[in-house]
Amino acid sequence: IHIYEGKKDKTQIQDIYQLKMYWDGLVVDGINPKKGILISAEHPQTVKDLLGMMNDFRDQKGNKYNFICLTWKDEDVNYPV
Repeated sequence: IHIYEGKKDKTQIQDIYQLKMYWDGLVVDGINPKKGILISAEHPQTVKDLLGMMNDFRDQKGNKYNFICLTWKDEDVNYPV
């Protein structure tokens, strides 16, 4: 299972925590996500750095988080035009 948190233009630090809440909610429901994807047109360096740090933490079942940043273009979505 891959989960997404999508933002139109630019991500913010709070978006990482939203993605983490989705992950943690799935774990509580007995589902083990494999990847969490933060997707937007661009990602500030502060967001990239924190996302990398989050991958050092573990969820309630002891699995490491696996969060990545992608852009709309990485996923072949033509935004921004």
